[in-house]
Amino acid sequence: MINWERMIALSLTDRKSVIEKALKTAEETGELAQAVLSSHGAHTCSYKRLSRTDIIIESVDVIQCAISVIAKAYEKEGFPEKDFKKIFNEKLDKWEKKQKQDPPL
Repeated sequence: MINWERMIALSLTDRKSVIEKALKTAEETGELAQAVLSSHGAHTCSYKRLSRTDIIIESVDVIQCAISVIAKAYEKEGFPEKDFKKIFNEKLDKWEKKQKQDPPL
């Protein structure tokens, strides 16, 4: 689904620092929030007329930025794919466990 090699290569050739990349991720997260609010007709955001496709676009931007932060932080050692997968799966397990504990709506 994700072309890791291309994603990492672009992350490393990008001149932004880790700090700049983290702040860019925060910016993109704000744009995602706007897309969600607007596409769901939130009172102060509906005028933007953003759609569910905009939610996809902004979500991808957030994902790309977040992965780029990791790649840049580990630039000298190389992308920590093994650790990334391990932690990602641990987070999925935690999420799944929490869902099983939460009563249904």
